[in-house]
Amino acid sequence: MRKAYYRREIERRRRIRNRIIAIALAGGLVLSGYILFKNKDNDKVSNNKPEKGIEYSTDGVPTAEIDQIVEMTPEPTLEPTVAPTPVPTVSPIPEPTLEPKNGGDTIIATTNVNMRLDSRVDSYKLDVLNAGSIANRLFTDGEWDLISYNGMLAYVHTDYTREYEVDYNNEYYDIEKYYDIARTTTQLYCRLGPSKNEPSIFLLDKDEEMEVMGRVILRNDPSDEWLLVKVRGNIGFVCRRYTYSFRDAILSIDPYVTSIATIKVARVLRDTAILDQNKNIISYVDKYQLAHVLYDYGNYSLVNLDGTIGLISNKDLSVCRGKLFVCDISTQRVYYYVNGEIVFRGRCTTGRDKSPTELGFFTPYGKASSHDFGHDNLVARILWLPFNGGQGCHDAPWQPDDKFGDPEYRKKSGSAGCIRLPNAEAHYIYDNISQSTPILVKH
Repeated sequence: MRKAYYRREIERRRRIRNRIIAIALAGGLVLSGYILFKNKDNDKVSNNKPEKGIEYSTDGVPTAEIDQIVEMTPEPTLEPTVAPTPVPTVSPIPEPTLEPKNGGDTIIATTNVNMRLDSRVDSYKLDVLNAGSIANRLFTDGEWDLISYNGMLAYVHTDYTREYEVDYNNEYYDIEKYYDIARTTTQLYCRLGPSKNEPSIFLLDKDEEMEVMGRVILRNDPSDEWLLVKVRGNIGFVCRRYTYSFRDAILSIDPYVTSIATIKVARVLRDTAILDQNKNIISYVDKYQLAHVLYDYGNYSLVNLDGTIGLISNKDLSVCRGKLFVCDISTQRVYYYVNGEIVFRGRCTTGRDKSPTELGFFTPYGKASSHDFGHDNLVARILWLPFNGGQGCHDAPWQPDDKFGDPEYRKKSGSAGCIRLPNAEAHYIYDNISQSTPILVKH
């Protein structure tokens, strides 16, 4: 029994030993196979690489021995780039100071406030908006409001107004900021609003210049374009299709000009030339002409001189400050400026060819409400403003009213050198022009 037990125990231990040996052998075979596989893969990789110091051709055959091979990543080749030709950008002109405020909001005056022609405290006073008066506001910049009141458009300072709850319903149009100088191409009504149904302020002559302040966009008909303008000392609306713009001419001189509003006027001191941006001569101009200064460059000024846009040396200009009365012989018109702004435009009749009105810059030396000329019972009954010897400004009740401003009438029946005025113009000048107001007679 004991011998049989020992034989079974020995047989069991032998079977266990054999299993352990078999497992060990199997693990060794697996490990050996893995090592062989890795070595074989590495050989494939190394066969594609050159040995150090040997240069290989494309077929793997060494071609020459070298001291060292430096492997470098080739730099990508870039196509040559050509910088595009810069295209000059044109700054919008005129950037006005006012931002449009859409809608029909209204304001009420908290005290008596001056209504002015421009958004400046020294601008020409058109009227007074009395305390408690309600006006329609077209747009505002926060400091100045452009309002419509009692048939007049004007600026008022916001320190003396406040918003009012009543709405006058200006929802029919918007005003876009836009500065330009324009000229009428035909007789044209200047109206209180951007519509032919709005009341007319006055009838503009053909070739009459205006300072453009804004462009009107009608919401129900965007193709019907109107302009917000300053003309004859008033603010109003004109139909754009009957106007000619100087904007392109101004931009051709300086595409970066930031404002083209007339900021001042100057008289030409001597015969000179108008230049383009390259200082080439555009045209010549005689002394005693009046230039509207659009932009100041230090030594030169960009000017509008009877529709010609160009540069004039500041040495040839003298800026007119305060009040100025101008007579234009070629158009038979008179103008009254205050601080560079035209606030009045009227008709006149100057000297005939045999006794012309002398060109020049004069200072009046008297002012009277009547004057007896001492012949043919000719008496001025409203104004007598002498400025050059026997020449002066005066009314002429003996001349037909429809002949004032007619160049052909001047040639045959003009004055002996004086500046004749209709009754309305004579009344205005007598009431507004002082004895010290300078007079410029130009052609």
